[in-house]
Amino acid sequence: MSFRTKGTVGPVYRPEGEPIDIKPSLDVTKAEDAILASKKQPVPSHAISNKITFPKRPTYGTAGRRITLRTNYFHLIPTAGQRVYRYVVQFDPEAATSRKERRLFNLLFGNPIFAAVKESVATDYRSIVISPEELPLDADARKFVITYYDADEATPRANAAKHTASIQITGALDVADMMQYLNSTARDASYDRLEEMTQALNIVIARHANTTLGTVSLSGNKFFPTTGGLEEFIDLSGGVIAIRGYYTSVRTATLRVLLNLNVCTSAFYQSTQLSDLMMKQWNICGRKWDGVESFIKKLRVETTYLKDKSGQIVRKFKNVSGFAQPPQNAFATLREVKFDSEYGAISVAAFFKESEYVYCLIYLQLTPEPEHGIILQNPDVPAVNVGTKERPCYLPPELCLVSAGQVMKKRLSENQTNIMMKFANRSPPDNARQIVGTGLKVVGIQEGGGDALVSRPLVAVVG
Repeated sequence: MSFRTKGTVGPVYRPEGEPIDIKPSLDVTKAEDAILASKKQPVPSHAISNKITFPKRPTYGTAGRRITLRTNYFHLIPTAGQRVYRYVVQFDPEAATSRKERRLFNLLFGNPIFAAVKESVATDYRSIVISPEELPLDADARKFVITYYDADEATPRANAAKHTASIQITGALDVADMMQYLNSTARDASYDRLEEMTQALNIVIARHANTTLGTVSLSGNKFFPTTGGLEEFIDLSGGVIAIRGYYTSVRTATLRVLLNLNVCTSAFYQSTQLSDLMMKQWNICGRKWDGVESFIKKLRVETTYLKDKSGQIVRKFKNVSGFAQPPQNAFATLREVKFDSEYGAISVAAFFKESEYVYCLIYLQLTPEPEHGIILQNPDVPAVNVGTKERPCYLPPELCLVSAGQVMKKRLSENQTNIMMKFANRSPPDNARQIVGTGLKVVGIQEGGGDALVSRPLVAVVG
């Protein structure tokens, strides 16, 4: 609900049933006054004129008219008496990409030592693991060998890479110790592990969004829903979309722990046929294939046209490395790229017409008899290499689906930037409704349950 009051310049956010006259916490105000009183001491005045001086810090601003503001903060209520255990994890060799690093952590959590906490253990997917119970390690540290395989693979390949995971405990963190420090008004109050505890709370808060399928995580604390009815996006043209997401940050304050929740926006590749994406980008980059090749490099794509011996669809994920490699001509089309096969020297387009199984399946050991051919609808577009420069593997882009949730890090055009800015530019009441509604659901905090408990309404402060 939005309304105007005398003297305001725009709509004000107020949920149904809440009083218009919101007030800051009296307990917090009293404690802050006590802290300020304990810290008063002679301080040189810093004046910029005879009439204006800088206020001594920390203190309250007193000039002007006193008003009350809602903030984009919630009062986060940790479980009383809760203790969590903090671990450092290292992989040897290290993962080559953040996607593989995330997969290594998920494989690690399949180890029996995590059996009792698998549904509640949290990680930043870099090096820190937070567990509500102490893990049954033989000593302070322990090593495990992990055989890597992707989420779309049922079992590891014969030559799968192996990583050694080292887990070491750094100690236990007690919520009571943190709250004792936050509740103190003593001038010399301190808590040596405040930074570690704040980090742990941030990791725990991010757990729900980090483990929800269809939610993309960026920088550890930005979350973008792409499915489930919570997604909001706009087409920026050229195969790029902007998705609305949410930023989280746990912060400590007088008497309480606060959860900062805000709205953010980022650009992503559109999840569509790769051929469709290529043509959209071709139309806005001067119809130059080199621009398109740069745009799609490293994109992760999925194919579903393959079937196993029982007729079940086989999903395969590949990374695009570019277009045709020498000795093929640059930007060679599906009609022009040729290779040796069981049918002799044949083009990619002709090969797919003869058989629905592509050349690279030799390496995947899928050799069922072909049942029917695939007549390509766009044989005159460049063939896409999903192999390497040394061992190219060419696919028709119309048979590749761009995986959802891939961040577009390349520079946006002026038109794309303008569209994205209009999409992101919203009034404070609109953002407040978004935070209280969709935002809390994305991070797993809902009425009557969720991974964390917050106090409603949004925190009020004096301004």
